[in-house]
Amino acid sequence: MADAKSGEFPAVTAPLSTKGYLGVCTHTAVLGLHGIKVMLVASMWGPQWRVMDVDMKCLAGGLGFMPYTFFKATVFGIRNFFTLSVLVLISIGIMLLLGTPEYKAKGDPGYAEYMDEIFQMNGVGMILGMALGRIQLLVAFLLGGYVSNMLGKWQRKRGLYGTLIGRTRDAIMKATCLLTPDLMQTNESVNIEAKQAFADVAKPTIIRYFNLAAELAIMKTRGAMDDENLGRPHLEAHGYLKPGEWELLIPGDRHTTSYFWIGCWFRKCKAHGLIDQHEFALIMESISDCRGVANDMMDMLPNGYPYAYLQIINLLTKIFMLFLAIDGGFKMAEMRTMWIQMALDHSEPPWYWFFMWVVMFLGCHACFQGILDLQHIMHNPFLGNIHGVPHEPIFYGQIAKFSGWMIEGKCLPPMSQMPTAKQVLTAV
Repeated sequence: MADAKSGEFPAVTAPLSTKGYLGVCTHTAVLGLHGIKVMLVASMWGPQWRVMDVDMKCLAGGLGFMPYTFFKATVFGIRNFFTLSVLVLISIGIMLLLGTPEYKAKGDPGYAEYMDEIFQMNGVGMILGMALGRIQLLVAFLLGGYVSNMLGKWQRKRGLYGTLIGRTRDAIMKATCLLTPDLMQTNESVNIEAKQAFADVAKPTIIRYFNLAAELAIMKTRGAMDDENLGRPHLEAHGYLKPGEWELLIPGDRHTTSYFWIGCWFRKCKAHGLIDQHEFALIMESISDCRGVANDMMDMLPNGYPYAYLQIINLLTKIFMLFLAIDGGFKMAEMRTMWIQMALDHSEPPWYWFFMWVVMFLGCHACFQGILDLQHIMHNPFLGNIHGVPHEPIFYGQIAKFSGWMIEGKCLPPMSQMPTAKQVLTAV
């Protein structure tokens, strides 16, 4: 279990597993205070944590009020603390710079100058408040649409990943069904033993290429598809890549090359009589579907928001946060003066008065900065960070297991229960 107070992850006591084709080990921790379930996975960058599940009820009750307690996953990172502190210091600095006029009671000498000084301070504060109100409407409109579109793009990318995994499963299932000799129609022109021998080579190779193509597509979204020092050893370690194949993969289009290899193998299977023309067309359609989804997923990353749009969003939000800090300084000065006026002994406000202002400013600025930080956290959901898609347990675990069972024929239906054509005709 993780330390609920510090938000740190538990230490890993067990070594990561690299067992055969699956090659994935997970170490799970439930952070009850934060409402999330995290898992340690064996990624291409080494052991990394991934968020697996979120408890909405716990999140609303715990993390919603403690955004800074879980630094590894929160959008309110420590790196923004300097920016937020500067904005708060601006507010405090303006309050101290304006100062508080020495209190004068009505009828005291200098009372008119005292009231004039307060009026000028309040007048400038009103002008800032009006300017803040004008820009506030524009910022709210732009940020609302920006966050909504950004979330929609993130969901689209995650959805395409799920579609790629689903279509890869579907293609592996079809390939296994078509290349299992016991399920083939009898063809007297081709010996069943010859079919069996070729199928024993073709089926695991084709299934491996389906896994290779999908993994290469994910690696491209992670910027590692053409990285020979990182990508190639990773693919070889998981058994997706054999010696001599890396050099044949087209740089920048390695996943497409893998799908091309699958098509070539099925064409050879057709020549050996393992599949007919209709089955060949069916499986080629599945190959094209997989490649199309992989390309759609990758094309979503460079085609994000236009730079001009991002620039105006960030500039307006930063200007609004600056105006908020300046206006807050004037408001603090006004309220401080009012406190001195109304206090019986005309003393300064207590320390907790200043502390409440600081907390309020930090909270407001942190929320606006957090919205801006969403743009780089949600832009690419496939990177090697805690916010990334839990690809490792899905692909190296479930897909690899599914592929292994299909290759070994563990999940084939009992053939003895399947009637022959003669038995069916006799029954009729």
